[in-house]
Amino acid sequence: MFKVLLADDDPFILEGLHYIVDWKSLGLEITAAVSNGKDAMDYIICHTVHILLTDIKMPGVDGISLIRWIRGKGYDIRCIILSGYDDYPYMKQALHLDIENYLIKSVNENELSRTLENIVEKLEQGSRNLLLPSENILKENVLLRWATGRITRRELEERMNFLELPVNGVYYQVCVLRVPDAADSNAALPVSENSYRFRDLDGDLVLIQSQEDPAGLEEAVKQLAGRFSSGALLSGLLTVGKAVKGSGNVNDSYRTAKQLQNYSLMSPDCHMISYGIPRPEHEKYSAPPSSDMEIYYQALLQNDPGKAEKILEQIYGRDYDYRAYSYDYLQAATLRIFFSLADAARYLHLDTLDLLLPTDLLYKKAASFRSRPALYRWISDTTSEFFRLKNSCKGAGSPVIERMHNYAEAHYKEDISLQTISFEFNANAAYLGRIFKEATGQSFSSYLNQVRIKKAKMLLNETGCTVHEIAERIGYNSTNYFVNVFKKYTGCFPSQYREMHNS
Repeated sequence: MFKVLLADDDPFILEGLHYIVDWKSLGLEITAAVSNGKDAMDYIICHTVHILLTDIKMPGVDGISLIRWIRGKGYDIRCIILSGYDDYPYMKQALHLDIENYLIKSVNENELSRTLENIVEKLEQGSRNLLLPSENILKENVLLRWATGRITRRELEERMNFLELPVNGVYYQVCVLRVPDAADSNAALPVSENSYRFRDLDGDLVLIQSQEDPAGLEEAVKQLAGRFSSGALLSGLLTVGKAVKGSGNVNDSYRTAKQLQNYSLMSPDCHMISYGIPRPEHEKYSAPPSSDMEIYYQALLQNDPGKAEKILEQIYGRDYDYRAYSYDYLQAATLRIFFSLADAARYLHLDTLDLLLPTDLLYKKAASFRSRPALYRWISDTTSEFFRLKNSCKGAGSPVIERMHNYAEAHYKEDISLQTISFEFNANAAYLGRIFKEATGQSFSSYLNQVRIKKAKMLLNETGCTVHEIAERIGYNSTNYFVNVFKKYTGCFPSQYREMHNS
């Protein structure tokens, strides 16, 4: 879980924040609540903090000074400011401190939840947005939430007015630009008086255009097309979502523009595609022929890697005319390939489901690839792994068990489990747990506890760390839980163990 620090000099606000949203369901945990900026600094120095919710005005070190200190120290902490209605002039100082959002007291539950969902999504991706020059995170977040439908009309108007970006259009259309090198895309998608530009979580450049009438949108798109035909962009794909009426429907235009981006996997030569391009139904293909899938499946059963690879080459190794194929053609092919792998594994009574992800994660994984060669390599490597396991893995599958041992030794400090390992290994969690217990006689969680307790003993003997510090350093979020686990495996408490060995 990601860790949250609260800072506010009003105890009622602090108490209310604990209950206003379901933190656990968002993957978040409030680890501390302090009443001033100085205490927040002291806590941040000693503990991991992913998200800070801070009042803008506090005695001593205020919220602005606290965030400025965080940025100066280089801490990667996502900051949300709590503000009173009379703090707007003061809030202007926070614009260039990379705040995620500011919330008016009393805090709106839905607004806070949507803000936190947005932050968690970015944290799970492991990196900050690729900010454009002279932009700020608050603006990026407002535009992203607008495009994805995670902001109310009232909040959108308030935030855009605060950012001095009024929303006055009647008709809207979203353009998405994806290029191999994100830095090359800025000049190719300029901002006009009636448009808003940002980068989304995929690193794509997004332009929201607004006009008083549909003809204005058509003219704006023609101007973009002119830039492409003139060679302003040498590679990449610009997709234009459908035109919509009203700022509340921008998410529909963004969704269609992002869907069209899947054509970037199909033909590297297409530079611009607009929503609603004509495709005769008799020429529109949505998935590979069933005969190809049957040949691939039989190749798996007959242990014929060459034949399987030939089918993959036919599917992933050629360009497609995007006018004749569905935008998710290759994603559909990928799903069918993996379903064939699963069926072959069951038919042969092989425990090879560690090759597979749940369907929702599998589709997300397939859609994440930005080039067809990369997707092709992933599919080919996975198919090769199937044949390798089919031919070499007997019984519990010792190579997999060795990887699990090594992973536990390397990542015991982190919040790991069979679920996290299954994603890392591209594996099924239940399968991993079963073969690990068959091979070692114990569950993976028991083995992980043993690794951590071994490290705890070393720290107790060789350092002066407190029991709480040791618990955090070896991957336990709760000191009490660590103490109980330590006693279970050693027969004594950590403090008793240290006294016995020091004496």
